[in-house]
Amino acid sequence: MKNNGFTLVELLAVIVVLGVIMAIAGTAVLGQRRKTSIEEAKKIEQTIADLGPGIYSYESSVGSDDSDSFMQFFNEGQPFKISQDTLISAGYLDGKIENPSGNGTCDAYLVVDPSSDDEMFKGYVDCSDLYATGQDGDTYDRTNYDEYIDNNVSDFLGNLSSNN
Repeated sequence: MKNNGFTLVELLAVIVVLGVIMAIAGTAVLGQRRKTSIEEAKKIEQTIADLGPGIYSYESSVGSDDSDSFMQFFNEGQPFKISQDTLISAGYLDGKIENPSGNGTCDAYLVVDPSSDDEMFKGYVDCSDLYATGQDGDTYDRTNYDEYIDNNVSDFLGNLSSNN
C-alpha cells in the first residue's frame, strides 16, 4: 500500500520557507507604515503653515493694538510661535493634532517669522515617536530645528481674535 502524504521534513521545509517570506514581508509593511505616518505628519505641518496667511489677514483687519496682540508680536519682527491650544481656542483648529502613528496626540505650533523672505509661516509637529520637521526623507533629524525653536523663537502669550 502506497502512502501519498507529506513527510515531516517536507512540512518543516515549507514552514521555514513561509516564515522567511513572512519576516521579509512584515518588515516591508512596517517600513511602509512609518513612511505613511511621516508623510501624514508633513501634510499636517503644511496645513498648520497654511493657517498663517489667514490668521495674519484676519488679525490685521481686526486691528488690535494691545501689547499682547498678534499684530504687535508680528510688528516687532522677531520669530514667535503660536501653540495649538491658542489656535484651538481661536477656532483655527478643531482639536488636538492626532499622532499619525496612532499613539495619542502631538504638540503643534505655528511658527511666524516676519523677517523671513521665503517661509514666513511654518508648521511644526512634535509627536512622541514620530519626528516631522518638514525635512525630506524617511528619517528626521530635528536637532537643528529644535535648537532654532528653543533659542530663537518666543512664545506668543497673547490671544488671537476668535475666528468663530
